[in-house]
Amino acid sequence: MVNDLMTVDQLDDEALLALAGGSEVASQSDNNGMVYARINYDDDHGPRGTWKIKKGEQVIFSDTIIFRPLVRTFEWSVWDQEVERITCRSVQRPNLGDSFPDTAGGYKCGRLTKSEEEALGDNHPETLASRSATCTQILYGYITMPEAQTKDGKKTVPAEVNQQIAAISFKKSGFRPVGDFINGLLKQKKTLQRCEIEITTEKKKMGSVNYFVPSCRVVGETDVTTEDKENIVGFLAKIKAGNEEVMESNREATKLMLSDSDADLSADFEAAQ
Repeated sequence: MVNDLMTVDQLDDEALLALAGGSEVASQSDNNGMVYARINYDDDHGPRGTWKIKKGEQVIFSDTIIFRPLVRTFEWSVWDQEVERITCRSVQRPNLGDSFPDTAGGYKCGRLTKSEEEALGDNHPETLASRSATCTQILYGYITMPEAQTKDGKKTVPAEVNQQIAAISFKKSGFRPVGDFINGLLKQKKTLQRCEIEITTEKKKMGSVNYFVPSCRVVGETDVTTEDKENIVGFLAKIKAGNEEVMESNREATKLMLSDSDADLSADFEAAQ
């Protein structure tokens, strides 16, 4: 469904459910004003474990955020620590069981199934490469930061971070808590787009490493308005554009792999003469 542009009139309850991944129906800021929220781990840029966004040139923090999701997607990617950038990423899809073509010409950035990894063994190069691929859960919607402040503790104007168009992503230690929470809401037949979710962070420790995991609870419910549906259409357009870029890279990478394969076959044929 995220590959198809939808109109406001098409966004009935069934469509909203699909956009939350509850159906089998299948830089820091943007020029459209959308911000990205994440947990802060950088001591030089504010208190660790708080949520942060960058709005214009200002970085804003809050211990607690209220997030109202309109669309949920999943994406696979590989982060290369040496070059400090993503070297492979997939399209975004609403369900984990969907197909995820990637920029390298494969699927899921090379992530194998559990049985495939077991068959190869823990130390096999393909298994090690597979485990470098990470799945990210992305929520698009509105963020409110009730305790918004700057790095120096100065309070910000509430309107600056009230119902702000935003995206927030969860992976690794944050993936399951949020996924389980949303799946619990869907099992209760709740429409995700109507839920106002308070998200805090909980500090955890593994050996000498401290990290933070999100903790969620519903603090309110509201109606889905025409403006909400218009924003959903906007999110879908953005996701569709990103997916088209990935698919273009996928096609180019596939062509290169086919060319290499043809070259190998030609060399084998000449050697056999």
